[in-house]
Amino acid sequence: MDMFLLYTIPIYNLAIAVEYFYVRKKIPNSYFIKDTIASLSMGIGFLIISGLCNIFVFKIFTFFNNYSLFQIPYALSAIVYGEKINWLVFLLLIFAEDFCYYWFHRISHICRFFWCAHETHHSSVYYNFGTALRQTWLGSPFTWIFWAPLAILGFRAEDILLQSALNLFYQFWVHTRLTKSFGAFDSIFNTPSHHRVHHGSDIAYLDKNYAGIFIIWDKIFKTFHPEDNEPIYGVLHPIRSFNPFIIGLHMLKELYLDIKSANQIRDKVKYLYKPPGWNHLGTGKISRDLQNEYYYKNLKK
Repeated sequence: MDMFLLYTIPIYNLAIAVEYFYVRKKIPNSYFIKDTIASLSMGIGFLIISGLCNIFVFKIFTFFNNYSLFQIPYALSAIVYGEKINWLVFLLLIFAEDFCYYWFHRISHICRFFWCAHETHHSSVYYNFGTALRQTWLGSPFTWIFWAPLAILGFRAEDILLQSALNLFYQFWVHTRLTKSFGAFDSIFNTPSHHRVHHGSDIAYLDKNYAGIFIIWDKIFKTFHPEDNEPIYGVLHPIRSFNPFIIGLHMLKELYLDIKSANQIRDKVKYLYKPPGWNHLGTGKISRDLQNEYYYKNLKK
């Protein structure tokens, strides 16, 4: 997985350079150098940490393969072993892995523990190819559990890790303000328009469009929202820092302080799995509360 991502670094760098010089006059406030450097720093850290973690993830998935429900042939990784690619398995894996990604992504927004890692990716108020590389340093030791069912089914460890890398690679191009609609393509696939909504801090756009490759999951599970207006990018509580260590770790500190503030054990535990915004005093508002208020106000108008 990580070797594949290493090979794509020149593509990322070239795309960022081209976008930067093209949009800086066409779309004002598209790039800010300090923000982009912070994003690139987060991306480098992600490659190092996820690379180390995937050594163990590969061993875990291989263990599951030994006791899997089915013996599924290799997909793309068959090339490594001098075998023929099983294209049907590859096609099935694309959908199965993206289904796992959808639920990983969705839970990362509605569970405080996982949001502590994922918030990093949403923390920039700029939306560009550089932002695509703003990846978490905290997620890799835990997020593999969302893909473990694939290994238990029988998809090979090599193929799961490779396909998850391909999914991440696909998502790079959707982080841009340069394109609008792609017509029928928008009906099936995740596109810049769909993903701009996902990065919006607008109340109506919160927790929408979790798609990796296929937008169909959002339509099936009722989390889809079209791009009515260009979003205000970022999070509800901006961090206002370009320090990669603060960007990557500040949510852990906030979680710790919230847990510390609760007196009862059950409330301390709830801070781990309740949605962001929840608090034990009952004064916090989660995204669903904010959206209900928003739609009620607009309905009255």
